[in-house]
Amino acid sequence: MIKENGCSTHQTGDWALIDWEELSTDDITYLLPFKEGNDMQLTLFDEENYYVVDEEASEFVRADTDVVFVKPVTLTGQEALAGDKHLFQAMFVGGIDDTNAFQNQYDQELSQRFNTVRSQQMIYEILPQNVSKASALKKLAEKLGIEPEEIMAIGDANNDIEMLKFAGLPIAMENASDYVKTFAKDVTASNNHDGVAKAIQKWILDKK
Repeated sequence: MIKENGCSTHQTGDWALIDWEELSTDDITYLLPFKEGNDMQLTLFDEENYYVVDEEASEFVRADTDVVFVKPVTLTGQEALAGDKHLFQAMFVGGIDDTNAFQNQYDQELSQRFNTVRSQQMIYEILPQNVSKASALKKLAEKLGIEPEEIMAIGDANNDIEMLKFAGLPIAMENASDYVKTFAKDVTASNNHDGVAKAIQKWILDKK
């Protein structure tokens, strides 16, 4: 199971962490000042928690945590720098206009040090350099002896593009943007209409 946009890979039998990339304390130190002077909140992720580096989660962070069925956990900057957690990735989360402004102002600088991606309208993601869903999928495929041509990838957002380009059979969700769909060989139903299940039925089960 690959999680955190390619930052962590787990063994599903016991959920043991078998491969990972993480942000260093120097990386976190570098990121903390970027949350000042704007309405964006910095969020961080370890193996179990969705952290927000603030006294209280904003409505935008709460909306995102509701989608993934977790509760945000508040964290101080000092606690984020304690070095006692695998902090795989970060996100700056805010309203659409604030996220647009943040990306326009800081993307050129941040992308020099990190792999950055605007995955959703209210989310600007920060990953360790050269880490993506594609990089983790490539490493796992090599470990399992699976060729890219044998892999189907399904995605709907900009952070799925590298993965779609890597896989031999890239599938876009119906709710994906037109741009994301240009990287796909087929489009399945939306995420609200069993799109993943329908793609598996069509391209795997019905092919047997």
